[in-house]
Amino acid sequence: MSFTEKVDVLDLIINILQEHEQKLDELVTRLEALVLEPKKDPERESIGREDPRRMAQEARYPTERR
Repeated sequence: MSFTEKVDVLDLIINILQEHEQKLDELVTRLEALVLEPKKDPERESIGREDPRRMAQEARYPTERR
């Protein structure tokens, strides 16, 4: 593998890691908003009792119900 190819691979890895960092930052921001949001809506009162695995799954693959 030539030096140029190695640099290209490193560049690809860096770009992918930056994309993942941005997505994780967005998820953290959304979760913080949910946790810090006052519970005024009775439908949202059950948020604290929801399954964290399902919430993480929905965060990764959001549905169009919003």
